[in-house]
Amino acid sequence: RWRRRNPLDGAVYLLWIAHCWVLRQMNKGGGVSKKRPTSAVEDAKSKKKDKKWWEVKREKKKARRDTQGLFREKGSAESADVPPLAEGADTNDEPDSEGHKQKPTALAPEDSKQKPAALDSKPRKKKKAKNKAMSQHATYTPAHSANAGAVEDKAGDLHQQFTAVQPKINSVGSSTNLNALEEYAERHSDREPPLLAALRAVTKKAMPSAAHMTSGPLQGRLLKSLVGIKGAKRVLEIGTFCGYSALCLAEGLAASKAGGSLLTLEIDAEAAAIARDHFAKSEAMACENVQAELAVGPAMETLEKLAKKIENPFDMVFMDADKRQYRAYYDFLLDPKNRLLAPGALLLCDNVLFKGLVLNSTPEGKAAVYKKGKKLNYWAQRHQDIADDLHSFNAYVATDPRTEAVLVPLRDGLTVVRCL
Repeated sequence: RWRRRNPLDGAVYLLWIAHCWVLRQMNKGGGVSKKRPTSAVEDAKSKKKDKKWWEVKREKKKARRDTQGLFREKGSAESADVPPLAEGADTNDEPDSEGHKQKPTALAPEDSKQKPAALDSKPRKKKKAKNKAMSQHATYTPAHSANAGAVEDKAGDLHQQFTAVQPKINSVGSSTNLNALEEYAERHSDREPPLLAALRAVTKKAMPSAAHMTSGPLQGRLLKSLVGIKGAKRVLEIGTFCGYSALCLAEGLAASKAGGSLLTLEIDAEAAAIARDHFAKSEAMACENVQAELAVGPAMETLEKLAKKIENPFDMVFMDADKRQYRAYYDFLLDPKNRLLAPGALLLCDNVLFKGLVLNSTPEGKAAVYKKGKKLNYWAQRHQDIADDLHSFNAYVATDPRTEAVLVPLRDGLTVVRCL
């Protein structure tokens, strides 16, 4: 375009580029003019500017560690040469009867608690104890013990070891330790059947963004055991997803001689198709004494239709559907007019902790999350709204006189409710 407008513009542009190149070469030292001599301070400043901030921070940290390590070696050498004095020790240098100077009395190595002072003038800030409650507990020593002192020392050591480990488990962001504990519990429980492991892999591949909604192996083994412990014959599941928990419930029914029936509800047709494929491969579903049915559609509409024609109530219900509808499902199931639950029936509510966000629903949590008018983004606010509804549901169930409830912190939280 510039050639069409004015042929001289191209020549001016080329001259300007050549001029910039010449200036650059001169600044590098390749031209006729040279840089003015700089002082050592200016050279150090220029080098510091060229370094990145993380490199400067790393060098400072390394220098601090080297200084501390050198001082520790120096302090240990001095402490080895000159032991600390005991209280009341004689410090005179008068020679004894043989002509040697008397040495001061030194403390034993285990009694010496002196530490070298830091090089810096500023004292170090002590780290606050993360678990003050555990550190405030006094160690109990039996009065009738013959070696009470030794027992107290050993108990104190064990107490210090426990308080050093406990905050790592209970602190926020320590999901690594919690996951390790869950893996340990899985290794020491009944093994997950190969079909369920394959189902989890298929779910992760078909629905990667929703794979976390699948029940874990530990919770699946618990569902199977609860069916057997309760002796349930009719089981209802609200929220099938890909069928993992339904297969676990069917295992519990197949393990009993009497067998039973399973009705599972799902609103997503794609997830229901995956569930049906694995139901056909399941030995528990193929048992003669187990009858399984998968209904696709909104859960509340299906429950309303079921209440009109039900003959035998359910002995056990596993709720894992829309979290914001938990209270509606709960009240509808417990309504005596609907006749959906048998006396003493078990009601299991999943995901009642919702990734720990229910802690932000308490007054203290809200004050910390929304301090100084802070606002959450769309997805964070959406998840927090769900957690607020679950917090209200948990408080409602805990004070309901019609039931007995216990919230188990397994996986994402499981509330076990027994109807009175």
